[in-house]
This record gives sequence, structure tokens and C-alpha cells, in this order.
Amino acid sequence: MYRRLAMTIVWQLLIFSVGSSSPAAEVTAVAAEQAAPGAEQAAPAAEQAMPAAAEETPTPAEEQEVDSVAGDGGSSDGLAAQEPLPDEPPEAAQSADSPQEAEAADGQPAAGEQPVRQGNLVRMTEDYDLWIDTQRRLVVVDGEICLREGMLEMFACPRGTKEHESIVSVNCPPRFVHAALLAVGAEPGRPVQFAPEYVPADGPVIHVWVLWIDEQGQRRRNRAQDWIKNLKTEQPMVHDWVFAGSGFWFDEHAGQRQYYADGGDFICVANFTTAMMDLPVKSPQDNIDLLFTAYTERIPPLGTRVRLVLIPEFD
Repeated sequence: MYRRLAMTIVWQLLIFSVGSSSPAAEVTAVAAEQAAPGAEQAAPAAEQAMPAAAEETPTPAEEQEVDSVAGDGGSSDGLAAQEPLPDEPPEAAQSADSPQEAEAADGQPAAGEQPVRQGNLVRMTEDYDLWIDTQRRLVVVDGEICLREGMLEMFACPRGTKEHESIVSVNCPPRFVHAALLAVGAEPGRPVQFAPEYVPADGPVIHVWVLWIDEQGQRRRNRAQDWIKNLKTEQPMVHDWVFAGSGFWFDEHAGQRQYYADGGDFICVANFTTAMMDLPVKSPQDNIDLLFTAYTERIPPLGTRVRLVLIPEFD
């Protein structure tokens, strides 16, 4: 049942978007083509919204929300099914109908098989480490630390793209994360515009939390901004990201449309017209006031497995 439910989210969005030429419809169609097979019609995603997160200082409610999803999922690459994830109690089961049943169950998935539903999270695709929670309206994607020192153009990129200028690489193409945000109710705005005049990226604010287990085995969490240093102020980045939505280009060699952000521009700190998530302020590479670097002393060692929790703000 949960395998059908997990993949139905994307297919529903595709069906509802038939005949639309909007970027949302296009990215949903592309993602749906690669979603796990066997999806069937089901009830629409839950409409219950979580409270908006604070602008600068996280509220206790927001921190509790992050903690509550920290260990609901499992990673298909690096985080073995039997391992506790950040903020997951060791006895928590990997798959169950409810959090209460998860605590009581002791079954484990078969070797090599990743459960589609874990706690409140529903896996979006069999191939990548991506989950959604339609009740709390948030998205979870797993990755690892790929850079601790140096200038940044991204906070996070998809694996095998721009690790030389990103702190985190995630095991998921951004087109799937875009579809996941759509599934929890977030609507993209528009990417930055440079000509004929500068217009900043626009869209709903997406709060980004990072969860991981440190070298002492302690569960840790940070706002993503805390790992990014403004070179001028020597302080953590203060700006929030917005869901700009990237766009498409036609690959003549492959004979199909491609999503721009899949090339690396996932969660950006320098403005790109191809960004899926961008800063809503002028932050080109030549803007000395907004040059960002990795906040080395705050970032875990290279290769540390991390979990990103994306929490959209809703009006």
C-alpha cells in the first residue's frame, strides 16, 4: 500500500497538470517518468500545514518538527538499514503504519531493499534518497559532506556535479526534489534575472536544516546558514533561500528536455538563472559584499553522512 502511496504523489501532480506548459508541470512530468513503477490513484496529499519557521532564530516548535523527522527515513547509499539515523532512537523500526507501531515493531527490510514508508516519511523514488511528509509539509533528502574549505557557489549540489564549490552533495537529482516540494504544496517562483536589469530570485522561503551524528556519536542539527560564512562580516549567512524553480533546456543529442539544476545548481549562494533554490538578494560572483566561504570549524569531517530537511513557508 505504501509503495503505491509514495509514488502516487508525483503521478497525481502530473495528472492534475495535463495541458499546462508551466515549469511546475514540466518538472513533474520529467520526475514522474523516472518514479518507481506501480503507482496508482490515491487520496490527495494532506492539507495540514505546519507553522512557519522563524526568520532567524528557530523556535522550539520548529526544532521539535525537525527532530521528529530526523530518523524517519533511511538511505540507500551509506546509511545502512540497521543503523540509527540522526535523532532516531536505536530501537525504532524501519517500516510501520504509524510512529507508535514503528516503536513496537522489530521487523527489518530484506537485504538491499529500502522500505518506501518509514515513520511519517514516504519515499518518493526507489533510486534516490528522497522522502516527503505530506502532513507536516516538508521534504527530506540525504547526502554527505563534500567540502569544508574554500569559496562557495552552492550549499548543496547533486552528486557528481559541483562538489568543488558545495558543502553537501546529495544522492538525488534536483528535479525530484522540485517535484517533492510541489507534492507538499510549495509553488516555485522565478529564477534571478540579470538583463535588461537585475531582478532577484523569487518564491516561497525554504528553511534548510542539517542533521548528522558527530564523531562522539551525538546527534546534531544546524541551520544550513550556520555552515556558510560571509567573508565581509565574518559571520554566518543571514539570508533565507527561496524556491526559484530553475527551468528546462532541450538536449538535442538525447532528444529530450533536461532540468537545468540537475547540472549542479541545487541550493545556491551565488545567483544563477538555473538555480532551483537561490538567495533573493544580489549575490553574483563579483559582488564583494556577498562572497561566501565554508565555515570550516563548524562543518563535520569530509564524508560525514547528513540529512537535509527542507521546510517551506506557507502564507
